[in-house]
Formats: sequence, C-alpha cells, structure tokens
Amino acid sequence: MNALIENAPIREIESVLTEPAAKGRTAAVPFKPRRERRRWWFLPKGTKIPGPEHESFSSLEQLIFDPNRWVLGYAARIRPSSLLELPGESQLLGQLAHRVVERLYLTPGSLDWDEGKVAAWVDACLDDVVAEEGAILLMPGRRSDLEALRQRLRKAVVDLHARLRRTGAVRVVPEKHLEGDTALGKLKGFIDLHVEHEAGPTSVVDMKWGKSAYAKKVVEKKHIQLAIYGKLVEIETGRWPAVAYYILRDRDLLTRDDELFAGQRGAATAGDTSELWEQVVTRGAGAGLQLDAGAIEVVREDLEPDDGVKGPPSAFAIEPLYQAYNRYRFLDGWGRANEREDPLHQRRRG
Repeated sequence: MNALIENAPIREIESVLTEPAAKGRTAAVPFKPRRERRRWWFLPKGTKIPGPEHESFSSLEQLIFDPNRWVLGYAARIRPSSLLELPGESQLLGQLAHRVVERLYLTPGSLDWDEGKVAAWVDACLDDVVAEEGAILLMPGRRSDLEALRQRLRKAVVDLHARLRRTGAVRVVPEKHLEGDTALGKLKGFIDLHVEHEAGPTSVVDMKWGKSAYAKKVVEKKHIQLAIYGKLVEIETGRWPAVAYYILRDRDLLTRDDELFAGQRGAATAGDTSELWEQVVTRGAGAGLQLDAGAIEVVREDLEPDDGVKGPPSAFAIEPLYQAYNRYRFLDGWGRANEREDPLHQRRRG
C-alpha cells in the first residue's frame, strides 16, 4: 500500500476486531452456531433442485450413495479453490501409471510388441511422464520412491499387456469417450481401456492403483462403475461388454466375466452387468424422486438410518462412500442431532 499511496493511513487488523464497531464501516454479525449433524436435510416445500446437464459415474455414485454430496456439488455447484494442489501419494502413482498405459496403446503397433519391448518402453516413457506430471519424485530423497514405482509399473504393464493379448485383442482404445441417452438422462464417461477382440463382445478394463474395496465390489456385484461404462458400450455397439478392474499395484485382474478373461478370478452369469445397471436405474430414479420431495439424505457411518423416513428402493445396501475424497464433509454439521426433536423434521415425517 505504501508503495502505491503516499502516507496512506494503515490500521492494524487487531484493532478493527477488538474496538467497538465503527459507524458506517463495520457492523456486528450475530453469532449463529453450526447446525448439528443429522441423517436428513429437508428443504421448504416447492424448492426445485437443479441437476447437471449430464450424468457420469461420479455423479450417479454420489446420487445413489451420498445424496447430500450430490446436491452440494452438482445442484448448489459449490466448488473448491481452483489453486493447484498436490495429489496424495496413491493418487499421484495411479495418475502416472494411467498416463503410461494410455501412451502405450496410443503408440501404433504396440499391441503386437513382446514383453521385452514393452518393458523397455515403459522405462523410457515413465521418465517423460514423471518429468511432466510427477516432478515431486525427482526431488532429493525421492529416488527410491521413483525406482520402486518403476519396478512395480514395469511388471504391471507387462502383465496387463500379456493378459489382453491372451483374450485375442486386436485393438485397445485408451480413454475412450462415450455418451448416450438412458433412463437416467444423458450419460457420459471416459473408459480407461476399451478392448476389441477377434471374436465376441468388446471389453472394458478400468485401471486402479490399489485394490482397496474393488475386490469386494466385484464379488458382491456392486461394481456400478463398470455397469455404467458397460451401458455406454451397449448403447454404442448393441452388445454388453465383458468388464473388469485391473489393479496395477498388485497385478490383479478382478472380473465376473470369466468367459473372456479365461482363468482369471471370478465367475458369473452373462447378465450380471445388465442386471446391475437396472438396479442402478431403479435406485437413481428413486433418489431423484426423493430430492424432488425436498428430502436430502446424509449417508455417514455414524449417522443411523431413520426408520421413520423411507428412502428410495434399492437392490443393494447403501454404504457410506470414502470420506477422505468428500470435499463437503465439513459442511454436514457438527456433532449428532436428535432429528425427532427437530420441528421441520417432524413436519416432514407427518
């Protein structure tokens, strides 16, 4: 300020906060405590909740499993700071691995390469990708982390490449963009790997860095991300694809389509993916009707479902999403609330 305005009056901020309000300059704001956390939020009757122009896996997952996150992100459009922030360790490694695989299958003729050529190519490509998107691994003290990633990624990509070749793959399209009209509206998505084979349907492979809960999702038929991508492929080709997760860190392929991925983990009927999609439609449509009525569910492990409020129909149990990735988790409220003592809650239930 002094450099721009000569002799500008400057006051310490502490004095503004501690002295009585200056007339015409500041005004006291009444303190309002943060709302206590509760399972349900209710909007005034007639409130219209807008939705996104199109749905995606991310939006549908939140609509089904965490409606209040969907409302804050897609309806209220509350956005975090646009300032660049560093990803977490697992997220960074997954991002780098995805980029290497993407570049591999964008390289003409790469599907015909043998394992030795793939391994050598991965080493060279990783250096370029790290320089562009993972420079933190080039800092002093991180060389061992970079080399550990190199060893693990080289083995993973060679293994994935061999698996795809064994399926009779003739074309692999990375980051394929698909969209189509569904019972839940316009749906868009990017598929990690869309694979065309010599015979039979195509396949969808979604890559993950760590196994986490994905094995359980496949076993319990809750892999809705793959069902959504499968629906997009079915819209384009007229046939449901085989679907699978490939876990890069563990070199593990998780699938329920054992006919195509012969010898891999899992076994299921041919209708698994289409049946799961129908369950997604049922739950998604019900959640939409619930929001139209002004009822917004907050799904958290420490907030018990309220039997007095009927949620939308679902063929699968509603489980809390991983909260570390929930940018709105601090807007849920504070502590626990007794919903039955809340007048608005009682009016809604009545």
